[in-house]
Amino acid sequence: MNLQSTSCFLLLSTTLIGVAAAQDGARKITISPKAGTVGHFRVTEARKQIMELMGQESNNEIVTDLQVAVDEVAADGTVKATATWLRIHGTMNAPMGGEIEFDTKKPDEASDDPMFGSLVESCLALIGHKTALTFGADGKLKDKKPLKELNDKMADKLSGQAKMMLQSSFNPSVLENQVGVFGTFPTEAVATGGSWTDTKEQGARGGLSMATEFKHTLATATADAYEISTTGTIGLAPAKKGEDDEDDEDEGAAMMRSMMRDAKIKDGKVEAQTKISRKDGLVESSLATTSMAIHMNNPMGGDEPFVVGIKQTTKVERVQPEAETKAKEAKGTPASPKK
Repeated sequence: MNLQSTSCFLLLSTTLIGVAAAQDGARKITISPKAGTVGHFRVTEARKQIMELMGQESNNEIVTDLQVAVDEVAADGTVKATATWLRIHGTMNAPMGGEIEFDTKKPDEASDDPMFGSLVESCLALIGHKTALTFGADGKLKDKKPLKELNDKMADKLSGQAKMMLQSSFNPSVLENQVGVFGTFPTEAVATGGSWTDTKEQGARGGLSMATEFKHTLATATADAYEISTTGTIGLAPAKKGEDDEDDEDEGAAMMRSMMRDAKIKDGKVEAQTKISRKDGLVESSLATTSMAIHMNNPMGGDEPFVVGIKQTTKVERVQPEAETKAKEAKGTPASPKK
């Protein structure tokens, strides 16, 4: 589907209904999944983060498997769906903190690590919960409270540097991007080659509020799928009331929030390509690249800013359910992503 401490991101997709006979004619674009559809998705997020002043670099890759089931589609286009996170695994490292491979299916392998062991425990708080969500006809999530509650459960398991890492890798905006498999849509009709704009504000527990201005273009429209090209610019958004008032006993997380409060974003850019199935209205694949430089006050003093450069790719692919994959492997048939 998308720093993430910064990360905004990012499932941007769309599907069309009411297709006229002339494929080049303008038509209304709207959410149109089918009740009973169950989609399995794999989100792979690879992030490089460089602290310029300290000359330190970290490279993280997190793979998230989740299921989204369409429960009900109302006459006005409102969709009720259930999201279930199935597995989180990958490789994470931190400056002076070492590197670890972790997997929610193998929690004991990280249990002895004082930092990453708690991070795995935090991820386990997300796994298996059936989360009821409601999307509007424009594809936007109508109530973010269920995702915030999940994120709070994850945060309760953490402290210190692990908590700061969670703020960057998992927050309500990141979870929203992962479940956003229905798209973001224009209010006016659009033809192939036509464009529309959208703005999304996102905040993280790290204290940085961002606003991304997107331009989406309907690149192609075939009988089976639609392809959307997206570009965007990332800047600061006004902090919401109360957002900076969070009490936190953890000194490291509080320091990060303080640094982020006065941060500036430079060269924030987004590019994405998304393919949507016309058969069931869910994303088939998506690839997004996000880059930015965050300028913060130097915690060691002086006029030179503390700059963190971030580049992230987020790949979303439709995959077969694990049970089907195991059945094929048992028969000697190679498993492959669903097409």
